[in-house]
Amino acid sequence: MNQRILGSLLLLIFLLVSVLTAQQIFTTINDPNGSIGTSDATGINNTGQIVGTSFALGKNQGFLDTNGSFTPLKDPNGAGGTTAKGINGTGQVTGFYQDSASLYHGFLFKNGVFTTIDDPNGTMGTYAFGINNAGQIVGQYGDSNGNSHSFFYASGVFKTIDDPNGVETLANGINNAGQIAGAYYDSNGNGHGFLYTNGVFKTIDDPNGAETFANGINNAGQIVGTYTDSSGSNHSFLYANGVFKTIDDPNGDPGTSAAFGINDIGQFVGSFLDTTGKHGYVAGAASVPNPPTLLSPQVAP
Repeated sequence: MNQRILGSLLLLIFLLVSVLTAQQIFTTINDPNGSIGTSDATGINNTGQIVGTSFALGKNQGFLDTNGSFTPLKDPNGAGGTTAKGINGTGQVTGFYQDSASLYHGFLFKNGVFTTIDDPNGTMGTYAFGINNAGQIVGQYGDSNGNSHSFFYASGVFKTIDDPNGVETLANGINNAGQIAGAYYDSNGNGHGFLYTNGVFKTIDDPNGAETFANGINNAGQIVGTYTDSSGSNHSFLYANGVFKTIDDPNGDPGTSAAFGINDIGQFVGSFLDTTGKHGYVAGAASVPNPPTLLSPQVAP
């Protein structure tokens, strides 16, 4: 056989195998310390540690999943429950808890210690969502009028970052370059995703969605989130190199998938619903269409 033809056939076989092995593999995550059908997974770092939340004894409890070993995360001030949201490369966790007066407060869990993080403008509560390796944290707070605003927190200082297109803004994830992924609600009450880079907001709306919510971002600038289609069904998406890709967990009921976090390997986490309730998931790195190009770190947005 002609060597050129043989080489072409081998290349074709390689490409076919690559396509087949690039199929997404979803693994369900259920916190064994929580009630059945109450788990979600919201953050993942490059070592594969996963954080999320389940429900037990009448309230939320966070968890840290390290290679299948689950550690409960319960803020001692959280009489009304603890919700874990984000994790960075050193295992620091962010989230929020509800106190005995039903007010919500952000927290940082570091070296086994919970520290409260409250935006001074957050009269109606503070919620910490994302954290990067520099310890910079993003989230949202509710002002005295009940309106939601995004915040960026670093070295003890809070900075409000509101999308100018929105009446309310939610910052959900931050990478090591200081890029922030989140969502805003417009004057009609519709949700739109955004990417915030160097002080500039860029709207990112999935073309299949009536509403889009950007939730997590990795160091290559790849974003995962959720869009709601015209029928009201929810779907997970991956946004990379300007292209949207739907990434629904096949184990869930149609229209119930959400994606919340992504690491630099391309593993992403989220949740789905079925007849038994809500479940977390982690999906494999093969779902990312192109190898990540890591961005240079920046001091602040």
